[in-house]
Amino acid sequence: MHYLEGGMKRWGELLVPVKAGDLKSGGEIYQFNRLGKGCLSYMIVSDGEAVVVDAARMVQPYIDFARERGIRIQHIVDTHLHADHISGGRELAGRTGASYFLPPQDADEVVFSYLPLTEGRDIRIGHTDIRPMYSPGHTLGSTTLLVDDRYLLTGDILFVASIGRPDLAGKAEDWVGDLRNTLYGLYSGLPEELIVLPAHFGTVAEMDRTGAVSAKLGDLYRQNPGLKLEDEQTFRQTVTEQLPPQPHAYREIRQTNMGKISPDEETQREMETGPNRCAVHD
Repeated sequence: MHYLEGGMKRWGELLVPVKAGDLKSGGEIYQFNRLGKGCLSYMIVSDGEAVVVDAARMVQPYIDFARERGIRIQHIVDTHLHADHISGGRELAGRTGASYFLPPQDADEVVFSYLPLTEGRDIRIGHTDIRPMYSPGHTLGSTTLLVDDRYLLTGDILFVASIGRPDLAGKAEDWVGDLRNTLYGLYSGLPEELIVLPAHFGTVAEMDRTGAVSAKLGDLYRQNPGLKLEDEQTFRQTVTEQLPPQPHAYREIRQTNMGKISPDEETQREMETGPNRCAVHD
């Protein structure tokens, strides 16, 4: 029998890195699994440089991971303004000197400086290109990252077993059409062999033998229930009416991620209590 020092509090903050794939240039993608909350973040590494995507509040594990491997963190990216957890993006950027990217459509109310994450403005590290693809629906600014023309980091738009919800800013009716267009338009036109790397998972059944959460895009179109809602009215009803409870303190989390409030560490921990609820079905 094993015990985690710090108990459930520590379990909710534990980040477990696992290799999610190789890049053409010889680099790698690492997935950081926040097991106690179902959140996934990423470090894309190429030629000694790295981009961190959708960083968790606890930033020291990324710093330690990079330092141990002689990697310089060059850029930080949030694929959208998060509502289920407090982003560590700004803190990590401040501690490493990295650039911080955020979709401008999600940044109307932010009170800090950032670089706009926009389609047509690729991010390059080492020998690897990261191409932002505007993919609204979960939020107005949700942006997908195409890495190395092989990996698709979908944020909270598409998961292995479900799809994202459009209601966490009170905009379900406004954003449901965007979500459908992204899933049934943009994504459906992409190569089936792309490997989807989402920002969340619902159950351990979604992990492979190494502990990574991923799936080929074509397989998801054959297996994911959220990608089988061809009738537009059925889709609208499912993603606006058949939703789980909203995340705990999601309004305060959004305000924190906008920089409008600065809760202390214990308050932030309490705000994040409970599982992620960014999917239509948990």
